[in-house]
Amino acid sequence: MKRKISAPQIDFQKDGFFEPYLSRRFFESCRGVFIVPFFHGKNFIGSLLEFSEIDNQNPFVLESFPADYHDQIASFLMKSREKISQIPSENLCEMEQIPQFSEILVTQAKKEEKRVIFFIFDFSSILEHLKNIFRFVDTYYLKLDLQKTAALLSSQGGFCASLENNRMILAIKAKNGHSQYVITHQIRQLFLKQSYISSDKLNLPFLTRIWPDDDLHISSLLSDFVSDFNG
Repeated sequence: MKRKISAPQIDFQKDGFFEPYLSRRFFESCRGVFIVPFFHGKNFIGSLLEFSEIDNQNPFVLESFPADYHDQIASFLMKSREKISQIPSENLCEMEQIPQFSEILVTQAKKEEKRVIFFIFDFSSILEHLKNIFRFVDTYYLKLDLQKTAALLSSQGGFCASLENNRMILAIKAKNGHSQYVITHQIRQLFLKQSYISSDKLNLPFLTRIWPDDDLHISSLLSDFVSDFNG
């Protein structure tokens, strides 16, 4: 059963609604967009977009989209939104903000008599695996989604940031250094669940540093992350 939707026409190039979200080259090559909206009850919660080089007079279509799949995807989007909403904005940071966020986290850890464990991991294999499944996915937003996935583990105090060369840093406060093994297991299980990949094929190499066990100074503690990881 198809959900019929009455929608205004969209002049893709003239209206420019999607321009801020696309690269200039990609935007200028597109002439139309097909939109599959998803609803949870009466609430609109997300949509599937397919960009085209062909003009489309009525972009809102459910072109033979199975109702059962529609409801399953809508439910998945709703649950995902609830999970992502649990991540405080201060738990996500840019690469250049890592020193600042690290100093703040160490200051908090001192007051709470805790350690800070920094995890650096390479998610290239996960990225490649997902891009093979979803061939048209945007790499930038896929990386951002993976960062938000990892940030779920830092919601109780910590941060997550993307690095160059498909790497990520996750910083978490912990009572003792042995917590790194538990958290490493949690990270692996989290990506196994979210990445549609079997445990025997998951390649997620780690490098860890612990404050203050490995070094009292954040600048020297983190300075060799990139060089060490490249070996």
